[in-house]
Amino acid sequence: MFSLYIASVITSLSNSLHCENLDLEKFYNIAATETRIVNENYNLYLNNLPLSVLPIDERKKSINKIYANCIKNTKREDFNLISNRLLHKYYTLTSNAYSITKNKDIFKNIIFILDEKKSRGENIDILADNARELAIQARYLKAAREVENRFKLTKYKLKLSLPVSPPEYSYYKISQDKAELTTYKFLEEDIIVISSPNCNPSKRFIDWYKSEGRFGVLKGKRVFFLLPQDVPMTSDTSIYNNLEYGFSYKDELWKDISYWATPTFYYLRDGNFINALDGWNKSEDGNKIDKLLSLDEPK
Repeated sequence: MFSLYIASVITSLSNSLHCENLDLEKFYNIAATETRIVNENYNLYLNNLPLSVLPIDERKKSINKIYANCIKNTKREDFNLISNRLLHKYYTLTSNAYSITKNKDIFKNIIFILDEKKSRGENIDILADNARELAIQARYLKAAREVENRFKLTKYKLKLSLPVSPPEYSYYKISQDKAELTTYKFLEEDIIVISSPNCNPSKRFIDWYKSEGRFGVLKGKRVFFLLPQDVPMTSDTSIYNNLEYGFSYKDELWKDISYWATPTFYYLRDGNFINALDGWNKSEDGNKIDKLLSLDEPK
């Protein structure tokens, strides 16, 4: 089980990371190795998982453990003496880690790295734009604005509302140049499709769905396409024309939706989880939906 692997990683880290004696290059080497092991073992876990079982992705917990012991104590000047090559590798490592963990201390280090790169005369426009996008995906909008102002980026394409206390089941609905926060209202029966415009299996399902002449209803159930938090809100969403869709505000606010790979299909009755299936290969058809709807009682 993947959770058992996490325990071994944590034990390994407690033995290997002693930050008071650890410089950035040594930490990079340890963090890069441990992160690679986490991802390799997660892929192994996926490969051995029965097709009928949805995965549990606990990489966030283990990767946070990798960084927690050192990242909080890192200072801006710590990056002054490392080489350009290592600085860029460090940017890639921390960006990937932040995309999974949404850890604000990791993002602080991304800002330090961009500052150092800029001070060395590097063109960082693309990297800074990527950092802003990562902050927006984490819904860390204050940091996104800081990056925009600090590195003089062009204004973000969308105006985003920032809730003080977002409710459960909240999502962004795109309207022209605005992303408006909305709360999902469950009907008696709902099929929520975790989907992405950049995912070929998601596109295959939508092609099948539309070819059947269905717009908003499937097997008598309402259909809503929910795009995960990590899908950029500036993505081309034309495949969802005439369909009901939105961008998850924060994935953890969607109770009972624990797996966000695309496409994944969740069947809910009166807002209660009934069943879930993932994937849509080239030979899939309505039989998969029948299987999704075959259970009558909540698990």
